[in-house]
Amino acid sequence: MAVTIVDVARRAGVSISTVSKYINGGNVIEPKRSEIIKAIDELGFVVNPFARGMKTQKTNTIGVLIPGMTEYFGTTLLSHLNKYFYSKNYTVVTCDYKFDEHGTNAREKIDFLVRNCVDGIIMQPDAFKPDEVDTAIRANIPLVVVDLEDDLKRFDSVVLNNEELAYKAIMKFIEKGHKKIAIVSGYPNATTTIERVAGYKKALRENGITVNNDYIFLGKHLEIRGHELMEKIMNMPENIRPTAVFFAGNLVMIGALMYLKENNISVPEEISIIGMENLAASRLFTPTVTIATQPMELFAEAAADLLLTRIDKAYIGDKRTVFLNAKFVEGESIKDLSDK
Repeated sequence: MAVTIVDVARRAGVSISTVSKYINGGNVIEPKRSEIIKAIDELGFVVNPFARGMKTQKTNTIGVLIPGMTEYFGTTLLSHLNKYFYSKNYTVVTCDYKFDEHGTNAREKIDFLVRNCVDGIIMQPDAFKPDEVDTAIRANIPLVVVDLEDDLKRFDSVVLNNEELAYKAIMKFIEKGHKKIAIVSGYPNATTTIERVAGYKKALRENGITVNNDYIFLGKHLEIRGHELMEKIMNMPENIRPTAVFFAGNLVMIGALMYLKENNISVPEEISIIGMENLAASRLFTPTVTIATQPMELFAEAAADLLLTRIDKAYIGDKRTVFLNAKFVEGESIKDLSDK
């Protein structure tokens, strides 16, 4: 026979309402709190979130949706979200979704989270498709998106100041005398890509450097793509080949570094590099790579705070956007051409 809240209250020597208060995250003072914890452990009591949700309209569960469990941004975000929500007495239910040339199954995963009565959802969209989140909207479940704004401005979001990031990266090359500078970024129509290309062009134009569209490489952030693009760049005639490349993505940067290592191409003597996100990978490469790191813990905390204020109805206004700034960790991957 299943252990009930009544059994826990009897064993702990407290009222049923006191046990209920503890289970639902309320403040129970000592020694009652310790007696309840002891009784729960001894009896093996397990909270039924759905039964609790019938009374409180909450299950204390958060759905987190990321595009793949091997992708650096998503898995790092997930780690910080788990830690943060645990401190708030919430459990995280994680879903990853596939994305390829045929589309995604994000809608299917959101439907699953809604059926399981999560209190809110945090989503890292690969490319925002409005119909993917219809189920959450109909169920009135708060949703926060990270790393990409909702163009329809329906949801709170936490995003990087992408234009400033790219501008600063390109300025680092220009300050070292580089003029033939390439950028490798994501999907052409993604907000993050549009903003990063804007920052790239702004830095060039402010310094009287003509924008060469042949130096702008857009597409999916994949390791194999970084490998192929680095091969393409290094095989360009020397007189038109870029002297520097900003890789605005983790996997494409790793693929490019692999190609350079496999072919004994010297960095920065033959090509200068600035990468993004994966500091550990950049430190393993010799020489170390200058890299833009995203504040992942702040991403998680900001997204969680936005979501919790919606869940608790502490905020019911228009959608909010939190902008965060990248931090550059200097390496030795930029050659000084200022005297040439």
